[in-house]
Parts: sequence; structure tokens; C-alpha cells
Amino acid sequence: MTGVLLITLLLGAPPPSAAALALAVPPAAGDELAELQVLATQALLADPKLRAVDAAAADPAGDASRAAAAREGEAKMQAGRAAFDNLDLPGAAKLFAQAAELFAAGGGRAPVEPYVQALLWQAASRWVGGDHDSPGERLSEVFTLAPGLAIDRALFPPDFAEEADRVRADAVAAPPVEFTVRSTPAGFVWVDGRFQGATPATVKLSSGPHFFAVAAAGCGLAVLRSAGPDVTLAPKPSATAAWLSAAREALGRSLDSPGRAAALAAAREKLGTDEIVVVALEGTEGGRTVEALRVAADGHVLGFSRQPVETSVAATARAALAELLARDLPRGPGGRPVKDTGLSRPGFALHLRRPQGATIAAGIGLAAIVTGTIFGLAELHDRGLYGATVQTDTARGNFVRGLGERNGTISDVLDIVGVAGLGAAAAIWLWPPSLGKPTWHTAVYGTAAPIPGGGMAVFAGSF
Repeated sequence: MTGVLLITLLLGAPPPSAAALALAVPPAAGDELAELQVLATQALLADPKLRAVDAAAADPAGDASRAAAAREGEAKMQAGRAAFDNLDLPGAAKLFAQAAELFAAGGGRAPVEPYVQALLWQAASRWVGGDHDSPGERLSEVFTLAPGLAIDRALFPPDFAEEADRVRADAVAAPPVEFTVRSTPAGFVWVDGRFQGATPATVKLSSGPHFFAVAAAGCGLAVLRSAGPDVTLAPKPSATAAWLSAAREALGRSLDSPGRAAALAAAREKLGTDEIVVVALEGTEGGRTVEALRVAADGHVLGFSRQPVETSVAATARAALAELLARDLPRGPGGRPVKDTGLSRPGFALHLRRPQGATIAAGIGLAAIVTGTIFGLAELHDRGLYGATVQTDTARGNFVRGLGERNGTISDVLDIVGVAGLGAAAAIWLWPPSLGKPTWHTAVYGTAAPIPGGGMAVFAGSF
């Protein structure tokens, strides 16, 4: 039990995995969305609370394989600690070596600390077993990857701790090496589990072998362990990338509807992540907003931010993402996150593009003309009835005349609406391409506020 607790403390609980999806409401494509996708992914990669997955380079099958190797490595570490405590030092060294191999299979994007711990305990097992020569190589690699690692003298013999300090001093004294990481195609790069930006990237590291990984749009993760200063990786195409554009369009259609939760759950499952972060560009040039929404696996809304676009879409997205990731939404009873009940986007939303707008305008116009014709016929009937009754019944005649005048007025108004509707439909359908595609956006929603006792309330509007 002590060994299990120790391994848990050494390795720590992994942060939740998260992927970002940039989309437009109503659905659209373009350079802005591509830029938003990169910005959102970079924001997640830079957040230590999350284990980011690039949706454009998602590799659920590969990630599952690496996660399974990591779990098996943790089991080997626990077994190795038990063997070490029982003084089965050859068996412990073997188990720690197997754990190191399994952790190495995780590649450069996984945290390097578990691999370092496996090497350290392997070296300690050999040292305590009387082998004072070979542990030096393992310790050298330990301090190449983690020069600041502190040796707990309560866990290891004093002479082993002194040897570790000597090896560390040599590793720290060695001049750093400048590594250049390139990839085809370009992508995001990790070195020893730390995000280093986009390729090509140049980083200064201690001399010795390091773990490198690159995730490129449309490709899976490429991993390489190298001690050379020039590192080149070639990520292979991934089938998940073809799904990305369809997912963006589906979410763009459903973000304002009750189907949002199902679409988000499908995206999260496809990407194999614990959370989904959506960055949505809403509205038209006349009044656009950027909404950032973070949703957990069970549908809870962990946070969201909505900001109007005032300077640029990129600047607004950075601000919205910073606000989103800075803190979670207020919790409800029992510390539970707020359930996604639609309160983050209440009311209704209407998004019309050319075909839908023309169809609706034409439908309104035809309906108005047909109804106006009916009222016009009623007016003619009333005029005839007035002529037949006014001579014999003045009061009834005046009533029929008033009814006819009302029907005539309604008929005229409906005819005008009908002609205007048909004219609007023609104008929308024949809209000059030089003026851009006509899009109308009307929505009612707002910013969340906590309700005492748990829950959220939202009141606002946008037209």
C-alpha cells in the first residue's frame, strides 16, 4: 500500500485532456477560422491545468495505445517498488527497466517525469545490489532530462545519493546544446513533454538524448528520441482530420439549438478527450462576437466567455480564451459544476443566408397576396351587399359599408406586403456578388450570473 501511495505521489494524477474546435455561427469557412483553431489550440497547450490535444492532428487510437502503455508502466513501477522493499534487487531493476521502456513509448508529448523516476529507481536497484558501475549511465540520463531533480535521501542510501549528486554536477556543468526541430508538414512541437511552439523550433537543452514529438494538421503524432542537434520529423496523415470540417459545420448549426449537447459529446468522443473547448465566431460584419465555451465529459459547462469583436477577431479570441481558462464557473450545491441546461444561451437565434432568406421572403409575399386577394373579394361582396340593403335598412347598410372599407384596407396592406416580399426575395436571390453574401443574424442570449444556491441566470440580447 505504501508503494502504491508513493508511486501516486511521484507520478501525480494526469490533468484532464482537452481539444479546441473553432467554428462559425452560422457555419462558414475561411482563414479566420483556421487562425482561431490555431489560437485556441495554443491557449490549451500553454495551460498547465490541461493536457491539450490538437483537434486538427488528433490521433485517438495512438493516444489510447500510449495511455495503455503508461498505465502498464505505472503497474511495473508499483511491482518494482514492492520488489525493492523485499530486497529482490535484480527483479526490481528489471521491472523498473520495463517501466522505463513503457513510459518511453509515450513519446515527447507525454510528461517525462515518470520515465525519469523509472530510470532513477533502476539505478538505485543496481547500486544497492552491488553494481556501482552501470548506474552512472542511467543517472546521467536522469539529469539530462531533469537537471533540477532532487534526490530524497530518506528513500535512497547515502552513498547512492552522493553518487547522484556527483553525476548531476557533471550534467549541469556541461554546456547546453541548441536543438533545431523541423517537421514536414509544419506543426506543434513538444520536447521532453513540454510544449515549445510551432516548427521550426529552436531550443537549448542539456547534452544527451531527448524526446521530441510533433503533431501536424491532418496528421497523427510523430515521435523521435534523439541526441543530435538537428531533429526532423514527418507526421503521417490521420483519418481524423477529414472529420474536423464536418464537425465544425455540425456544431455551427447546432450551437444555438438543443442539439448542442449531443454534438459536443460526439466531438469529444471522436477526439478521445475529457473536455471540449469551443471558440465560436458569431454574427456578421455588422456585429460579431466571439464565444469560448468549455464543456466537461458529462455535459457540465465548466466555463464560458462572450466578448464583442471591437478590434480584431484574433485579439478578441485571445481575450475570451484567457478569461475562459482563468477560472471555472461558480459551482452549485455539493461543489458540482453548473449543468448545461441551455441557460448559457437562452431564447432563440435566427441565422438566414441567401437561399433561406429568399425562400422565406417569397413565402411571406405569396401568402400576403393570396390573403389580400381573399379580403379584396370580401370587399367586393360587401359593396354589392351594401347596395342591396341601404335602401331598405340604413343601419345594416352602414355596417356593411364599414366592413367593406375595413376589408379593402386590409387587402391593400396585404397586397403591398406581398409585392414587397416578392421584391425582397428577388433582391436577395439576385444579390450582386461584389457586395458579398447576404447574411442576417438575430439572437437573444446573454452573460451568465450565479443564482444563490447553485445554477446560472442569463439575460441579454443581440440583434
